[in-house]
Amino acid sequence: MNSINSNRIISSCPFPKYEDVQIEIKTCVSVRLTCKDTSLHCGRGAILNEDFKIVCDPDTLSKDTVLTYAILESESYRSSYGKIDSLDMRINGGRTALRNEVDETLLLMGDTLMNRISAVIFSDNKNVQVSNVEVLIITDMTFKPAVADLQIHSRKFGTFKGRINPVTPFSGSPSPLPNCYKPVVTKSGYGVGYIVRLDPDTLQKFGLQLPPDFYFESGDSIQVDFEGRLISLPGPRVVSTEITNYVLAYESDSLFTPISCGKSSRKFKIAMNGLTFLESGFDLITCGSQADFPSYRITAAPYLNNFFRKEFRQFHHLDSIAMQLPDGVSVDSFRLEYFYLNQALKDSLIYSFSLPVSYVNNFAIGRLNNFQKQIVEENYMIQITPKGRVEDCVKLKNGTQNSASMLLYGSSTDDYPFYLGTQYFVPLQKFTFSKNIPLKKLNNANTLSADEKSIQTNLAETKIPIRIPSSDLPGAYLICVHSVHGTVDSFSIVSNEGIQIAETNKNCFVLQGFQLDSAYLVQLVTGNATCKEDTILLSIFWSCHPEQLMFSDSCNFQEIKIPIRPLMPELEMDVMQKNAISSLCDTLPEVMLELYNGDQGVAFDLALELVIPDGIHLIPNTLQYSYPIGSSYRTMPLPTQVRPNLYRWQFSDIIPEIKANGLLGLDQFPKNSIRLRMYAETDCDANVNGYLQFIFSGKDPCQQQNNTITKSGSQIRIQGVQNANNHTIKSSSVQVDCQDETKIEFSVESTADFNSGDSLLITLPEYIDFVQGSLISLQGLNVSGVRYIPGMGKHLLIIPFIPNSVKKATGSFLVNHLSSLPCGESQIGMRSFSRQKAFCVRDNKECEVLLISGETNIILSKKLAEVQIDSIDFSGLCPVGQKGIKLYVDVKMDCYWQMKNSHCSCLKILMEIEN
Repeated sequence: MNSINSNRIISSCPFPKYEDVQIEIKTCVSVRLTCKDTSLHCGRGAILNEDFKIVCDPDTLSKDTVLTYAILESESYRSSYGKIDSLDMRINGGRTALRNEVDETLLLMGDTLMNRISAVIFSDNKNVQVSNVEVLIITDMTFKPAVADLQIHSRKFGTFKGRINPVTPFSGSPSPLPNCYKPVVTKSGYGVGYIVRLDPDTLQKFGLQLPPDFYFESGDSIQVDFEGRLISLPGPRVVSTEITNYVLAYESDSLFTPISCGKSSRKFKIAMNGLTFLESGFDLITCGSQADFPSYRITAAPYLNNFFRKEFRQFHHLDSIAMQLPDGVSVDSFRLEYFYLNQALKDSLIYSFSLPVSYVNNFAIGRLNNFQKQIVEENYMIQITPKGRVEDCVKLKNGTQNSASMLLYGSSTDDYPFYLGTQYFVPLQKFTFSKNIPLKKLNNANTLSADEKSIQTNLAETKIPIRIPSSDLPGAYLICVHSVHGTVDSFSIVSNEGIQIAETNKNCFVLQGFQLDSAYLVQLVTGNATCKEDTILLSIFWSCHPEQLMFSDSCNFQEIKIPIRPLMPELEMDVMQKNAISSLCDTLPEVMLELYNGDQGVAFDLALELVIPDGIHLIPNTLQYSYPIGSSYRTMPLPTQVRPNLYRWQFSDIIPEIKANGLLGLDQFPKNSIRLRMYAETDCDANVNGYLQFIFSGKDPCQQQNNTITKSGSQIRIQGVQNANNHTIKSSSVQVDCQDETKIEFSVESTADFNSGDSLLITLPEYIDFVQGSLISLQGLNVSGVRYIPGMGKHLLIIPFIPNSVKKATGSFLVNHLSSLPCGESQIGMRSFSRQKAFCVRDNKECEVLLISGETNIILSKKLAEVQIDSIDFSGLCPVGQKGIKLYVDVKMDCYWQMKNSHCSCLKILMEIEN
């Protein structure tokens, strides 16, 4: 290193620029662990590097005399201008701006830079000959193309003009890099940029024919007009930099160090042509027939906001738009809007139009013509909004595509490189922006739910909670309600949460007025309960706009089925009476009854019937009831006589709560139970071995007859009365077809001989009559002693047995008026009696009493005619304004009546249907 030195320049140039020699050293420190770190948690070691330079001492510099140099002048500026905007209003003023009207030090990527260098050769020795002149353009910007126009004025050789294309890049003197083991010698240099060499050999390569012996002498001049298009930045998207010009004049064979006498520099501010893409939303939202697309905005990058003051620079324009769409969705047009952004970045719409589309496969494409390609500068914005719809909601619903794609194709007004977003750099004239758009199928109808999956009810009004969850687009609902079997036909929807509910048609309701992100609860109210199993069907339609609600919308639709099972009552009865022997004409043991509902349904029209044998009566003051069970007893009136031996209490006439609410279900204990107590008394001629029989009945909530419970008290037993002979009564049921008269056959068998006073009591329904004189005795019947007693509700036929004869009696009789019998089953009751004597304690005398020896019922069964519809003839379309139609129905009737009867033929029925 001892032999290294730099030259000291001796020259008349006041500001010489030359290369210094310096020593550059890298100092390195290595650090390692003294212990073994097998896990390598601490690392194996570290190396620290530090660079520093040593400039040679001026005392060691050798002297170098330079007699010749160039005195230079230069100017650098942007040569591409926009429209004039003298008031800085960011509005296109019309004419192109002039150089003196703009800031020519502001550059945009793609702009052209002009750099003019003028120099005059100067020498202290007038006879010196300069063979080499070099023009250095030092800059960290990159230009392509880079050309230079030359003018050389030589006093001896004349004037020469030409172009150097391309201008050669310049990187200064290459120097080695220092390392940790060896220092190196480096030179300060001029930096990087471009170089224009003005020697005869170089210029001849570009077509300038300078004489072979050409040289510069003092007083000659040169002019270099460098022109370059900026294609890259030395830093981020906005950077400040400068251009420095040097001119070196020297004899190539001389040992003198070339110098530049001074330098000429100018600073510039450069920006990348950047675009920003914004979107108003993230999803393609479909709602019924509507498809809402997000809007997209293209504008210059924020750092370009008002970058060029008093100048309207043209940046870019949009060429075409394409969208790839999911099945069932179409785009009819693209809405384009051009906005001006003022200094506060507020929007002002200045131009808009709709761009029609054409289709290629499943791409909707909109192409802009030259008129529509609005050129946009730094303070303008393009907004693109697709206008589309759901064309086929079934395809959309069943499709597998979950997104759409947006493609925007644009270009710059010149070959400007573009900075798109934050991820990539595209140095091209054309640019493409693509965006994937998630598909969001809105169907709020699917979100409604009923709290009750099935309903058991016994109420005249049932409320079913319906939940409407929160939504960022609540819209409106159309809910139509009906029951599958038509047993529930009155509905309403109510809510106290501030939403609007309107009935548009019978049992169809529009719900709207929902707030964003708020959940709601509404009540579906059924106007009457069903007595059969049925299903309530909710057809729910939804749209984001109330006016677009449609019954035919098969996509924004949900059906909720809610089975309804009626809660029916189940009547039960317990009868409690002590089994004891009583005196005749005295009180029988107390009878206690508990009447209750054993299921959850409510029972209405409760009735308790009492079948009481002849010669027995209730004691009025002893009749009491307790309701609800456990409460104090209250007096109960005597029952109403329905017919002989049959009495009835109607509880709705006795207990106000029962009349109002019915007998509640078992879950409403103790209001599901009634307790009764009563006493009865016997008289002479009483039937004393029978029972007090109770029949408990009621109706369900739909006034249909519910179950009937029949139970009896203990057998009536009287002091001094022996058990009667047992009689077995036999007879067959009778099928009533079309006959009006039929024969009843019967037999009675006794365990002992018939006694005097034994008889057979036959009870006929009120609809039929005994045919006088029709009794035939085959054995053991006293025909002459027959008595027939017609009455209200029943007729009595009394047939005495022949005493001390045989143990069996048989016979038959006729009944008529069978056509008056109701359809279904009727009964003819048969009961045999024997007579004994007993002492009446009340009257202090002996009386006859009757003992039931046997009993049976004969069933009379009558069927309805079976009718079926054979055909239906519709008389035609309903005329306008007519409120009804006529249907002719052929009815085919199969009956059990004899075919000779005219009413067994087929019928034609005219049905008129109104409203």
